[in-house]
Amino acid sequence: MVKAITPDMDAAVIGGVVNFGLRKAKTSGTRPVFGLTSQGSYNDLKGTYADYRLVGSLEHRVLNQRLGLFLQGTTEKRNRSANRLAAHYVLNDKSHGDDGIPDLTSVDLSDVFSEKQRHGATLVADYNHDSGEVGILNFFSTSETGSLSRGQSFIHAIDDITYSGGRSSNDLMSVTNLLSIRQEVPLFDIDLKLSHTYSRSQNPEDFTLMFLQDRAGYAGQGDLSKSHPSTIAASGVPDSIGAKLKTINSSKNVAMDRSLTGSVDLERNLVTVDILASRLKLGGSYQYRKRSYDIDDRAGVHFDLGGRQLYARVFEKYPELNMYNGDVVLALFTDDPYSYRNFLAGDYSLAYPMNIDFMEEIIEIAIARDVGFIENEYRSLGFDYNGSEAKSAAYGMLTVNIGEKITLLPGMRFQNLRTSYTGNRGVQLPDAGGGIAFNARDTTATNSRGFLLPMVHARYKPLRWLQIHFAYTNTLNYPDYSAIVPRYDVSLATIIYNNYSLRTASSENIDLAVSIYGNAVGLFTVNAFRKRIEDLIFPSTTFLSDLSVYPDLPQDGQQNTQLYNFSTFINNPNPTDVRGIEIDWQTHPWYLPGILSNLVFNINYTRVFSEANYPRTELDISYDELGTLYRTVVDTFYTSRLLHQPNDIFNLAVGFDYRGFSARVSALYQDNIFKKPDFWLQQRIHSDKYTRWDLAISQRLPWFGMQAFFNLNNITGADDIDLNQKTSFPALQERYGMTADIGLRVML
Repeated sequence: MVKAITPDMDAAVIGGVVNFGLRKAKTSGTRPVFGLTSQGSYNDLKGTYADYRLVGSLEHRVLNQRLGLFLQGTTEKRNRSANRLAAHYVLNDKSHGDDGIPDLTSVDLSDVFSEKQRHGATLVADYNHDSGEVGILNFFSTSETGSLSRGQSFIHAIDDITYSGGRSSNDLMSVTNLLSIRQEVPLFDIDLKLSHTYSRSQNPEDFTLMFLQDRAGYAGQGDLSKSHPSTIAASGVPDSIGAKLKTINSSKNVAMDRSLTGSVDLERNLVTVDILASRLKLGGSYQYRKRSYDIDDRAGVHFDLGGRQLYARVFEKYPELNMYNGDVVLALFTDDPYSYRNFLAGDYSLAYPMNIDFMEEIIEIAIARDVGFIENEYRSLGFDYNGSEAKSAAYGMLTVNIGEKITLLPGMRFQNLRTSYTGNRGVQLPDAGGGIAFNARDTTATNSRGFLLPMVHARYKPLRWLQIHFAYTNTLNYPDYSAIVPRYDVSLATIIYNNYSLRTASSENIDLAVSIYGNAVGLFTVNAFRKRIEDLIFPSTTFLSDLSVYPDLPQDGQQNTQLYNFSTFINNPNPTDVRGIEIDWQTHPWYLPGILSNLVFNINYTRVFSEANYPRTELDISYDELGTLYRTVVDTFYTSRLLHQPNDIFNLAVGFDYRGFSARVSALYQDNIFKKPDFWLQQRIHSDKYTRWDLAISQRLPWFGMQAFFNLNNITGADDIDLNQKTSFPALQERYGMTADIGLRVML
């Protein structure tokens, strides 16, 4: 992990980069080396023992160890199920500043049973010769992920409970090819890389059924809007007969991504004398990438309001189910042995184990008979896109060693990204069938911008056990492609607008690290850092009545009287500062007596301080003495922390190694990650304290290079929880539970 990059690295990173290398065949004797790993796993959330992982490998070097071949195959199955809670808060009382209490508007509970099967193969060949080496990598992977979702939503203010059930499946295929050539020539050492990657993600047929229970038992319970989410969920009274089929939805989508990349690095020594040595490195890279996404979405809506053709077709096939006054109700789908087990550790409960297979039969009837089922033009057109990116870079850097104590590394990088994406823009129109028509046209937007990025590293070793490292770097954070696809969606009072003119965020970084190292102390490092981020990208919601500031929006008949809720992404016009300190200690106290000398420690603590000014729009509504309504939009800003930044991160790993036995206990603690900015304190979201414990044990066995291993992951089953900043009530809670792995490795 490199936190302060050098000019020969991709600058499109804010926090650091991870460098990967080819997995080459190791030096071997006259026989090839075979490896096999067999692993079984337990998932505590769902109580399943069916997970497995098998990895087989072969590696060998021939021709005096010059030619190496590494082949690996993998097959695995993983249960990736989750329990989820989502609670939604809105501040209606804005007259009391930070003292106001937000209203809880709804609570969503969902259980997702998800299993992923993956198969992969890797082939690496490398050849070392007198003046260089050649390496080839081919990687292929396919995976299938199937998920069954069951959920309930509690909307206490209107006395409703909704129930949803559905199935989704994802097929993912990816291919990577890499050619690497290192060659010494008279003037330079050349490092050339050519690569190709391709991925296709496809959901062939997803579906969801939603049922509405109109009387949920909240009437007469008073105002529950300030209650805890568990109170809202427990106060509803589920009724499977009173819950009628409201909507059905079916969709399929495919996303494709292909990139071609080439890079070349040239290095040579310039000066080498007694106290001075320098090395020049020049290089460049080019990447061309194409992306596309296509979705087809169909929906049947308002079955409880008269669109009953589907009901008739269902009872035509299953006449014995017509027992609830001609309605399709949830009770027909609750004969399933599925168990929610201890949902969210028993703090909440889901009422009915819905039969997803029977729900799928309803979808098949709707598709086969084409009744009560129409295309959702808004989703089918509004979210399609295709486009390309071309990223190019050139750099130069000089490494100068002055004696054994001082190293200087000045350099410069130029990096440019050109994007060209096509998306659909349109206006939502209700159609006669109860769906949403989308009057759309496609548009292509092209942008290009380059950055000149100076960088300097300086390392000073005044003592044999002390190093001081200063780094000045500049990095980039490109807008996510999904935010710059030139699409917009205009409805009656809302506009969702992708800002295709978003600028790239840039960060000026200063790092100062002091390291102490030696046999007794190990490696102890204190790193202070500062980042100043310009043009930070974040979501924004404002109010617009004059659309002329966005001339690409529909202007016909615009009289500046319609007030739109306008959602988009923007660049923060104010710079954002991040400061912090990181302390890291890695040591092996070999000098302690007895078995204590077999301990190993790795401790890391980071404290982050950040401040960002976020633009804010206020809507002021007033009336004059004649009762005339006046609406005034006021633009201002507020100050808070940087989005997605924690306050504290602590990592601890304690290990014990004795002969062939090894054990590691690790802990991760993080607190107060800022998740959702808002002017109103009551609508901000941050993460709760999170502590995770893991255990890994391995033992070498005296036969055939065998090693047994055992892992416990998330031992305490800690949940990921986000909190409302005012009430400290949960806004999001995700539970994945503890998992355990046991297995055997063999090397022959």
